[in-house]
Amino acid sequence: MLNFAINDEAIQGLAPIPLLTNNPYIGDMSVMAKSSIPLFNFESQSTKKFCYGCDTEKDVSAFSKHKSKKDGLQTRCIKCGKEYYRVNKVQLKQQMKVYRNHNKETLSAQKKLYSKQPRVKDRINKWRRDRCRNDPMFRLNSNIHKGVSTDLRGVKSRRKWQSLVGYTLKDLKKHLEKQFTEGMSWDNYGEWHVDHKIPLAVHNFLSPEDLDFKRAWALKNLQPLWAHDNSVKHTTIDKPFQPSLAFGGAL
Repeated sequence: MLNFAINDEAIQGLAPIPLLTNNPYIGDMSVMAKSSIPLFNFESQSTKKFCYGCDTEKDVSAFSKHKSKKDGLQTRCIKCGKEYYRVNKVQLKQQMKVYRNHNKETLSAQKKLYSKQPRVKDRINKWRRDRCRNDPMFRLNSNIHKGVSTDLRGVKSRRKWQSLVGYTLKDLKKHLEKQFTEGMSWDNYGEWHVDHKIPLAVHNFLSPEDLDFKRAWALKNLQPLWAHDNSVKHTTIDKPFQPSLAFGGAL
């Protein structure tokens, strides 16, 4: 059996080990020493961080999270971040619009992947149930959306949405087909949505008898729109709109 015991005198007699500056397995140590990428991230253990907005060292709790940053935090504190957005709001929105337009497929794939996560689906479903329970307008729109979507996919729906909106599935499909843009077809329905030109959110109704319900679901207010474009559009409108101030069809 080999004896690996080493006494102090033996250690003192050894020559110092030279620093390897060009180890092929490690790389150039002199370059790594100057690199901005640390071998160990000690910043994550720090409770303080420098804000580039106000040039002040603050507690890490004053910063928002940012996954792509080395330390996982924004470079500006929350207060400076809000001020920066306020001053550069128009420019930042334009930059984001350009980014979305150039990365439609990637963003769409990321959104689908995210929405399929069990915890995300459970949270969304809970939110929908609670909203339907407390918001008659949302419940009505959700039911019609489900009926329309089911019928457009070729699956017979049990919901009587056609009697509520005043037109048939055939009428709706004919109206949408006239507005198809290049690449749209019934085979890829889902990649494009049935969009409300004037969003549902700006209308004011609680039942199918209300004036704004008829305005919101009228054929002339519906159009096919690519899923990404519909997501970006959200509830924005490009012209003035006055919602009804009364229910029950009264003006």
